Amino acid sequence: MRYIIILFLSVLFSLKLQSCDSPVAKENSVNIKKIEVGMTIKEVKKIMGEPEKTVIQPFNENEIELQYLSPSGYSDHFRVFISRSDSIVLRIGDGL
Repeated sequence: MRYIIILFLSVLFSLKLQSCDSPVAKENSVNIKKIEVGMTIKEVKKIMGEPEKTVIQPFNENEIELQYLSPSGYSDHFRVFISRSDSIVLRIGDGL
């Protein structure tokens, strides 16, 4: 009986954490699937909005990394890598 109660509380707590995701993170998880290699940075921002953080890659100064909030359960931010020379999407990191 004690095991069942602990299991129930664990599941309940887990569900509660998932429901705490921000609306922005949930929207980003839908919108990141619309991003494609070859899109311009302007097209990305039209779909995703302004990034939470923008980083110039230290190992590759020709790349800009746009970071977007992802829901809990993902291991990382959603990342869109942009070429600085022509402002197009090189690759997409889906946070998994």
